Amino acid sequence: CAGAQSALGESQEEAPLLTAALPLEEGLERSLSIDDLVRFFTKPTQYFLERRLGLYLAEEEYLQEEREPLAVGGLSGWKVGDALLQRALAGEDPKELYDSVRAAGVLPLGAVGRCSYQELQSSIVSLCAFARRFAEGEARESLFVDQIIAGTRVTGNLDNIWPQGRVQVGFARLGRPGELAQWIRHLFLSLVAPADYSKETILIGRAEKGVGEVAVCFHEVPDPMAALTELVEVYWAGQLAPLPFFPIAARRFASQLGEGVLAQLSTDELRTAVDDADRVYRGSRDYPGEATGVYVSHVFRDTRCLDPDFRIFEDLPAGYQNFPVLATRIFQALLRSRERIPT
Repeated sequence: CAGAQSALGESQEEAPLLTAALPLEEGLERSLSIDDLVRFFTKPTQYFLERRLGLYLAEEEYLQEEREPLAVGGLSGWKVGDALLQRALAGEDPKELYDSVRAAGVLPLGAVGRCSYQELQSSIVSLCAFARRFAEGEARESLFVDQIIAGTRVTGNLDNIWPQGRVQVGFARLGRPGELAQWIRHLFLSLVAPADYSKETILIGRAEKGVGEVAVCFHEVPDPMAALTELVEVYWAGQLAPLPFFPIAARRFASQLGEGVLAQLSTDELRTAVDDADRVYRGSRDYPGEATGVYVSHVFRDTRCLDPDFRIFEDLPAGYQNFPVLATRIFQALLRSRERIPT
């Protein structure tokens, strides 16, 4: 009977995390750092829960950016590789760093661990040699950013600037979410770099698939203030409520759209593009998608949050936009500016 089911703790649908937007405190001067903007756009749901609700959950290790089929695997493998790369770029010899990596407990034991490290070391040496081709000449002074954008004071520093442009070297495979972080910094470079500075950004990393090193270039943006105004407006909308923006799936959607105009898609074309992005968002057994991340699943659960008519709650705050609009606004300009450098 119903009473017995209730006494046994009949499962009920879990209450939503939020039922209305969180208002911002009025009267305060709006300000943020470039780093804040980068952290928000690379992990918007996590940023909202931590900054606005003070809710800190377990670290996410599902991200496709860091998931690699290496013996030094998962998030720890990516972190080890990037840390070693930065030390090598600073002048240390990767051959001399094996003991410190082994002591950190991230290598398999015995000969397998030694073999794994040798593969890692080989990749890092190749990346460093490749990167030096783009960091020739005398390094330029870092640029300090202090701009009013969409009524917000944005500050920060841009470093790693060389005669050819701003050069960023990483252990991640190119084409992953880390590119969005560098795109945001590139917009600031285009905005504030003086006339005698190159306004291009060169990203260097491992090939999207397989082995080897690749480089891509973000070209100078014609109207960086307009692009940054959009980003800052999206940032503040994302402080009122969690936005349905997931960088990996969003890039897939924008790639499918190409140079097309979102408003001109037919219903069937829009559904096909959203479904394709949704498959990336949900992932597979071997490559879990953003939907499986602890922060995202805590907020969006098993909803169709990529759909154009998705509503996180009934009364949406001003500036709140759906996934297709956000994906297009944020990634279409990035993809338009991006060009692979022939090697």
